[in-house]
Amino acid sequence: MRLTTLAIFLFCTLNLFANDEWLTEPPIFDAEYYSETHEDLARAFRGDQKELKKHWLRFGIEEGRASSPVMNVEWYVATNPDLQAAFGENNYRDALKHWIDYGMAEGRAASPDFDPRWYIQQYPDVAAAFGAMNYKSAVMHYLEYGQKEGRYGAPPPMMRKENNFDFPEDNGPPF
Repeated sequence: MRLTTLAIFLFCTLNLFANDEWLTEPPIFDAEYYSETHEDLARAFRGDQKELKKHWLRFGIEEGRASSPVMNVEWYVATNPDLQAAFGENNYRDALKHWIDYGMAEGRAASPDFDPRWYIQQYPDVAAAFGAMNYKSAVMHYLEYGQKEGRYGAPPPMMRKENNFDFPEDNGPPF
């Protein structure tokens, strides 16, 4: 009887992590980025990717931590009132699922550092290669090539709307 209970527990635990595997893959999760972005994790895990993945699944998601150059789930929820209404202010797991299932294809930015609509508009070669509305491909291009090529994923910080620059209407930035 005890062996059966243990077997069921192990099956459920392993199955839980197996079902969450999509949460530990690009574009959602990048262990190196996760460690570099969160000093406490860099100190605690010293780049151990397996431990960083475990932390992300057990704590990081629920804490709303930024997990890749294109995913900051807390920011994603905070900047999308419809997601707040649908999932609440801190149901980050469902928000991540929304982005994978719908948001990415809709061109929603999930990080202040990457906006797929801006990226495609900024780089005509990306639009020519993937189409002007293929936002999923834009995300993957940025992760695979764009960063290495030194491309911006979003307007440089000094040009972002939140800096309250007063651009003339006909010469404003493209975002």
